[in-house]
Amino acid sequence: MGFRTSVNASIYYDNVRVPKEYRLAGPGVDASVYHGAMTGTQWHSATMSLGTAQAAFDLALEYTGNRKSGGKPVREWSMAAGILADMAIRIEMTRGAVYNLSIMLDNPEIYGAPFSPKIVSKASATKIFAADTAVYVANKAAELMGSNGISPEYNLEKYLRDAKIPQLWLGGQQIARYRVARGYYKYETN
Repeated sequence: MGFRTSVNASIYYDNVRVPKEYRLAGPGVDASVYHGAMTGTQWHSATMSLGTAQAAFDLALEYTGNRKSGGKPVREWSMAAGILADMAIRIEMTRGAVYNLSIMLDNPEIYGAPFSPKIVSKASATKIFAADTAVYVANKAAELMGSNGISPEYNLEKYLRDAKIPQLWLGGQQIARYRVARGYYKYETN
């Protein structure tokens, strides 16, 4: 089911020594650079999840508008309309979270540096929420489309794969929750 645009492999650093002059920035600063990069990666994951959710929703909306059941479009039945509404609500809440994080990242003088525990926490929370939204929306789209939801003809099977990957990378949703907690109090994982 893998993420077909990403090639991953194991890297082993057995008996590797890196001279001090090759350090990125020095003690205390290297971790800040890492956390800043992690924040950007989580923002990117959230935007990707939002796009995947929107694409799956658009497909389900079109499909349920064209597919008829009982003489009317599927989306006009109350159960389907409720599912579509729940999908739209989650997408809009995710969009708001992604835009809010974007504003925070564009204004570090107000909200803090991208490597600060507060911003790392906000980025982690946004990534978690967005990834969960994408999986929820893609799954609901598949339910609304039935067996056509997994047919390559409709591309939803690709959205299902794309939705799941951000839940798994960057340490997964559980590790990301540590980063969220650290934005609110000193949390050690020893």
